[in-house]
Amino acid sequence: MMKKSTYDVSHHSAVCGVTGDYYRISATYHIKRSIRVFLIILCCLLPGGVFAGSLINAGFISPDNVNLSIRDFLGFYASDNLQEKDNTLMYVLGVADATEGKTWCGYGQVDSITINHTVLAWLDRYSVKKPDARASVLIEEALVKNFPCQGTEPSVKIASRSSPVLSLTPDALNLSGNDFFKFWVSGNQRDKLRAGVYLLGVEDATENKLWCGYSLFKTLTLNE
Repeated sequence: MMKKSTYDVSHHSAVCGVTGDYYRISATYHIKRSIRVFLIILCCLLPGGVFAGSLINAGFISPDNVNLSIRDFLGFYASDNLQEKDNTLMYVLGVADATEGKTWCGYGQVDSITINHTVLAWLDRYSVKKPDARASVLIEEALVKNFPCQGTEPSVKIASRSSPVLSLTPDALNLSGNDFFKFWVSGNQRDKLRAGVYLLGVEDATENKLWCGYSLFKTLTLNE
């Protein structure tokens, strides 16, 4: 069930205005160091869905697929369209970036191909037993079980990229705040969609942990 914001327009605009100023100050920090920025702008991003409902009806993943289930994730990934597969894997990247160095270790030990292969195999394994379980929970579980920290301390996170990401793909590990924002406001619809799906992965992975949760929002009707 999609969810709709109960915030009035004046409140929504005020939050967006404050958020814009805050993000411009914080955008150069690594995504995991500035994840609070994403959670602050959450109230702007969720109600402001910019992708038509036809995306959902056509079976394509959308930033508005909150509480994404294993069944739906695998359904989106099963598309014969390679771009749609990559769009779906952006959700995995969002979950991985939000949890790396906190519950599993880490990008210094593994590459994106191995991460995606491991996650897909794990989700497929539980697709019959837990089809309606939240995909982000099982994605994080796959990362924790397969790439645990050695000892009690998480591995050192890899440094932020020295050069900007030119195109948003599931290989863009450790996505920086300013790269994310560049794609989010991009005129390129593919990059904009992928940024939204990435953020959905962050939201699903951190809901009720770092922010108050989807209970703030009622039924979401796109473009209202």
